[in-house]
Amino acid sequence: MTPLVSKKTILIVDDEPLILETMGMMLELDGHTVEVASDGEAALKKLAIHNFDIVFTDFTMPKMSGNLLAIAIKKKTPQQIIVMVTGMAECLATKDGEQTSTDFTLSKPFLTEELRDIVQKATLKQAAKDSEFICLRLGETLVPLVK
Repeated sequence: MTPLVSKKTILIVDDEPLILETMGMMLELDGHTVEVASDGEAALKKLAIHNFDIVFTDFTMPKMSGNLLAIAIKKKTPQQIIVMVTGMAECLATKDGEQTSTDFTLSKPFLTEELRDIVQKATLKQAAKDSEFICLRLGETLVPLVK
């Protein structure tokens, strides 16, 4: 089945080469542009020079967890769509009980259709965020004109 969303630029962050390769291949077959990073530090470097529509990150990685990566990304770019990919969904709550800084969760193992569904949901969420931003900007701009 062909995906119902426009082509996206996607960053996949995982310390497992097989996951990077498999997810990358699945997304590229749907026409998306994919870049990969093997850890959080490499991901932050890529994010500093490229814009991505969606970031998929593994939860459990050495050096920097997916949650810490998501927090760092959201701090710089709050509107960035982030999908946490994990085999341990119950670990998504932090020690203090707060949720991760991600927009969606994709449980491992996953099917191609589940990956496509997340991309579609992320696209819809980004469109909603974009229209909200435009409305706020228009509101700020129009207020002085009304006075």
